[in-house]
Amino acid sequence: MMTSPKSLIYLAVPGLLCGLLFRCLTPVSGAESLEEVRSRVTIEQAYAFGTEIQLVARKGDIVRLALNENPTGRKEMFLLPKKDMLEWRLPSRWNTGTCSIYSRTYGDSYLGSFFGTMLNLRCSEGPDDNVTIKLLINDGANLEPRSVELLREEVRKREEERRKANVISIDERISGFARLWSEVKYNFAFFDQVPELDWDKVLEEYLPKIRKAQTTEEYYRLLEQCVARLKDGHTTVYPPGIFRSRAGLPVRLRAVEGKPIISEVAEAASFW
Repeated sequence: MMTSPKSLIYLAVPGLLCGLLFRCLTPVSGAESLEEVRSRVTIEQAYAFGTEIQLVARKGDIVRLALNENPTGRKEMFLLPKKDMLEWRLPSRWNTGTCSIYSRTYGDSYLGSFFGTMLNLRCSEGPDDNVTIKLLINDGANLEPRSVELLREEVRKREEERRKANVISIDERISGFARLWSEVKYNFAFFDQVPELDWDKVLEEYLPKIRKAQTTEEYYRLLEQCVARLKDGHTTVYPPGIFRSRAGLPVRLRAVEGKPIISEVAEAASFW
């Protein structure tokens, strides 16, 4: 009998990358646990919030930063220089023994929210697989309120610039939608769970909407709505980061006797 593990398939939309996560019949390996990451640490260094550090690591190293007392409540952070990007991992707030994973392409400075604080991360490639990493996490304790707001305004401006830069043509949108529709048509393994869904009619329904989309963001929202018709929790469209929704409730739900129950509430520092 065939099983149905989760598989990640990327659709190369011209100019952009759109990830489609859905359940099919191709197995993939699971992510490393927190203990596995710790066991492979090659560089350790203490880090105090509000200070800027610079360090050099080689691709394949794992840098563990021991964090001082800070608003996020986290005690460590891992930096992993890889082939094309720097990856950073943090112990998950929700699942003990796992990490939350983030990444940034080399040469692309990152300035943004870091669980209620401000993170400024810059990384650049050097010779012999060396990567220079500059890091500053500011908890706001030594900043005037206006300074914090200025940082946030800079983030908003950068996001707006990236939105304007990520514009794709109507032909590219149609091509991307056709590829997504085709991947689902021929690889999605659970159409029997949605017998009322006619996937061929979905193509006819959404193609005019894709043509009429006024912005790239609207285009990705339509892709998300289309895939939601599959009613599968493991089937998701991942737009480029700048177009991903940040909305969400600061709670964790568990099923208790068949009903959703709030089992945990995130700390206020986790959200702006």
